Amino acid sequence: MTQAIHNMKCGKAPGPDNIHLEFINNLGPSGLKWLAVFFSTCMRLDLLPKIWRKANIIAILKSGKDAKVPKSYRPISLLCVQLKILERVVLSRITPYVEKCLPDFQAGFRAGRSTIDQVLQLCSIIEDGFQLKQKTAVALVDLTAAYDTVWHQGLQLKLLRTIRDKHLVAFTMETLSNRRFVLRSGVRRKFEWGGFIHWRMVSIVFGVRCL
Repeated sequence: MTQAIHNMKCGKAPGPDNIHLEFINNLGPSGLKWLAVFFSTCMRLDLLPKIWRKANIIAILKSGKDAKVPKSYRPISLLCVQLKILERVVLSRITPYVEKCLPDFQAGFRAGRSTIDQVLQLCSIIEDGFQLKQKTAVALVDLTAAYDTVWHQGLQLKLLRTIRDKHLVAFTMETLSNRRFVLRSGVRRKFEWGGFIHWRMVSIVFGVRCL
């Protein structure tokens, strides 16, 4: 938990409970111990505080887009910082299992990898084909609203096949269920996307590489 807190950046907008990460960073040993016990209780009972399931959605108008068209806005999700810390703790536990089943060409949302790896691999394939006087075709697929359209039952099944820890899978699914949000209009600022786990989940359920 301490490592998860250390890896998070301060200066971000708070979630619905208005608790900033700076508050957590300034907790003493007793406060951190209480928070760790509270997290353990949540995971043991597969329960989350109701407010942690709520998100403030800030709609940011994209540059040069029509303000009357809903698709012209970029939604930014602001979650409770305690939930984001807990999600990072859960992520650290499931990552060793997930890493074993991901193919080598999967670079998105993996430590030590980036789109540069994908570009280099693509260039290498094209060069090899050129040397063999072959043509190389590339198909780029963009999944629209991938997170919002994930089949949760299928995701749970794949997680059970990958992790084989029913309790950890059950709690992971609990963090994804019964989410609520409040939509607000906003000005252009730098916010952090909420939901630290979900892109790794998208990679598992669709079985595709994420750039």
